[in-house]
Amino acid sequence: MRHLSQGLLVVTAALGAPALGYAQPAAVASSELQEVIVTAQKRVQRLQDVPIPVSVLGQQQMEEQGVEGTADLTRVVPGLLFVQNTAYAQPSIRGIGSRSTASGDSASVALYLDGVPLVGPQAGIFNFGYLERIEVLKGPQGTLFGRNATGGAINIITRTPAPELFAEAELGYGSFEMVTAKAYVTGPLTSTVRADFQAFYEADSGYMKNIVTGSNLDSADDYGFRTKLLWEASEKLSFTATADYVWDSNHTAYAYVAVNGNIAQRRLTPGVLFGREGDYEIAPSFDPSVKTLQKGGSLIADLDLGFATLKSISGFRHMRSQSVIDSDVTPIPRQTTLVRARGQTWSQEFIAASTSEGPLQWVTGLFLFKDKNERLPQTSYANGVATSVLNAAVTTEAYAPYGELTFKANDRLTLIGGLRYSYEKKHLVNASFGALRRNVSESWDDIDYRLTAQYFFNPDLNVYLTRSTGFKSGSYNATSFTDPAVFPETVDAWTAGAKFARRGLTLSMDAFHYDWKDIQIQRTTDPTTGANFLQNAARAKIKGVEFEGHAALTDHLDANVGLTLMKGTYTDFPDASVLIPIPGGGNRNATMDASGNPVYRTPEQTLNAGLSYTNNVFGGVIKATGSVYYNSGFSWEPSNRMRQPAFTLINGRVSWSPESERFTVTVWGENLTDEYYYNNVNVSTGGDTGNVAPPRRVGITFSMKTN
Repeated sequence: MRHLSQGLLVVTAALGAPALGYAQPAAVASSELQEVIVTAQKRVQRLQDVPIPVSVLGQQQMEEQGVEGTADLTRVVPGLLFVQNTAYAQPSIRGIGSRSTASGDSASVALYLDGVPLVGPQAGIFNFGYLERIEVLKGPQGTLFGRNATGGAINIITRTPAPELFAEAELGYGSFEMVTAKAYVTGPLTSTVRADFQAFYEADSGYMKNIVTGSNLDSADDYGFRTKLLWEASEKLSFTATADYVWDSNHTAYAYVAVNGNIAQRRLTPGVLFGREGDYEIAPSFDPSVKTLQKGGSLIADLDLGFATLKSISGFRHMRSQSVIDSDVTPIPRQTTLVRARGQTWSQEFIAASTSEGPLQWVTGLFLFKDKNERLPQTSYANGVATSVLNAAVTTEAYAPYGELTFKANDRLTLIGGLRYSYEKKHLVNASFGALRRNVSESWDDIDYRLTAQYFFNPDLNVYLTRSTGFKSGSYNATSFTDPAVFPETVDAWTAGAKFARRGLTLSMDAFHYDWKDIQIQRTTDPTTGANFLQNAARAKIKGVEFEGHAALTDHLDANVGLTLMKGTYTDFPDASVLIPIPGGGNRNATMDASGNPVYRTPEQTLNAGLSYTNNVFGGVIKATGSVYYNSGFSWEPSNRMRQPAFTLINGRVSWSPESERFTVTVWGENLTDEYYYNNVNVSTGGDTGNVAPPRRVGITFSMKTN
């Protein structure tokens, strides 16, 4: 009841306003698909004209497929695997992604909110609320989104405040006492100023149970808001200010079962109780928890000079988190870790883009960045006695000028060339029990490029060939007092693709080949202290093909499908740091030649497909949506010892609304076949532990809007 009453407050805030305007009668689905507009090349373009593999999700698609937050993107975006490693986001696109939770490190897939980078592994986990769209750019984005975008980039674009008053809200209830609520209101403040505001809330009683304390562990107790103010100072000049605040608290992120029963405590204390694979139960001495606060803001200025547009994006982000972890995952209070982290990020980007219709178009810009990430401190206990008190702070400073030229040789052939120079410096300071241990710095630079040839057979069909590179800077083992910085990782990529769009059908497909060098890989060497070890894998190659299609099959039936087939292999990894099981439980450190092993977290086949049926019934409109996601499985670490078996997720939704579409009732189900699979598997000297993904969940949602 506490969760339900809090959710009602969010909905009431938006629907307390009068219903303004009148809705038009609802129409059933059209046999034509709406044209999609994106900014994947720092300018507004039709999706099918962009020579980059891009997946786009609009608000309607996200609602129909139950996409509520970043973790849901895996099952709807081909080639994307969004792993949640405890409190850390580790997305990968086509096998390339970060495996690190180190302070000051960044993901290999760049994440942006309205053009502002979301930095740090904690920053990538949040609910979306109401959005305009999400663009997922695949492959190294070395020119326009250069910083740490070796795998790709995820652009989250929020709504623009509307010139007319509008409000909508949603309240839902589901399995495990789950309550969701969100509300949105927008409209004009003056003739030149308009604004919007949204709030969201989610909570549940949890699908995991601690059989020692008897507690059900909630997987969400989140709330937040987002607001945007748009001032159109003139026909050519506008300013947009944004602010957001998100609080996340849950007890499930560190709820781990023993995979195959392999934990060190079984050997040290025979007969000890622990969470077993196949169950939704854990057995630590207390309820683990993580609490994260994210907030930030931005100021965006847009100026139309006639021959070009100028854009300035100034951003600030702040993050604070605290985790309390039972590292041995048993009732014995032997290994407990308290992790407190804080981060602040400042970013500034200037972008100029030509607007002429001539054969030569250009985009140029300058990106400036500073980030400070701290552990405050990280304290580890053994049998109640502090064994490690670690402070670490990593400061990153970076800048990058870039430019790209597009030349239309004729009506059919377009050539694109771009360059980006990146400079990055990291400064590490750490201490143990208050005594300074390291004060070091290192810098790296790189030049990346993109070369593309695109040929239009007609306005509906084009093909392209791209050679591109990507760069991710080096990084420190922040929890180590001796390890040197790891080298930057780079990607050399070839991509050949084709795009087709005509009336009710859009198709895109491409073949890709990535040469991934000096890959940064992390493993936990000691769960008692939380110490991590970063190393460079020498080299890997990833190749594959991807297909994505959307079709309006009839006036009532739409379909979508995405298929990724790929193979990733370490071609040169002779000194892989791995963990080998010890008889009786736990693992020991070892080195092996992992050359020839699959790149971990790289499934060879993934499929996502969906059908949506819309028709008039019972004096209103009914919409039924079904979707399936298949993953062929993948390894969790370089030795290929720990693997995620193949799994399939089936989701469904049925909604009904009157012809006015003023309100909608939706019943939904996720993981309908109750598949047991993992969000993440951690391998350490303490053993092999897995964080279990949610089981089958069902629920009902009520939504309303003013027009």
